[in-house]
Amino acid sequence: MKRDDSKTYKVIKQHKRHYPNPIKLRKGETVIIGEKYNGNEGWKNGIYCFIVDNRLEGWVPIENVVELK
Repeated sequence: MKRDDSKTYKVIKQHKRHYPNPIKLRKGETVIIGEKYNGNEGWKNGIYCFIVDNRLEGWVPIENVVELK
């Protein structure tokens, strides 16, 4: 996944995936946003996130994060 370090966001809602090696977001963490999901699985609001502090990454719902100013 392509990572854009110029865009950082804060997690506003916890998220847990149900796949091997899932990304787990905790409220208040800082993430870097990658690309928006563009596929056929019906994930209209999917966005790829990189957790700043512990190097995890994965798809999450965009409504779980808010842009930092």
